[in-house]
Amino acid sequence: MATGYSCGTVEAVGTSIGDPNYPGNFWVKVNTNTCGPSDSGGPVFTALTIASGILSLGALDDVTHACYGYYYVPTDKIYE
Repeated sequence: MATGYSCGTVEAVGTSIGDPNYPGNFWVKVNTNTCGPSDSGGPVFTALTIASGILSLGALDDVTHACYGYYYVPTDKIYE
């Protein structure tokens, strides 16, 4: 919604966010500088256009609101 199409690289798979509001250690962390408010709920695809997950949380700087990545829930974890 906010940034449209963007690219990034996977930094960590099966990681935790470290916030009690986002439990679990199944999150995927993606490095990118293009994310913003209202991106949550958007699809995440691999380079081969395979649906990988749902964008759940942008990692934004509290002061500048600059993006330094995002976390998504893998499709195989959504129903869990």
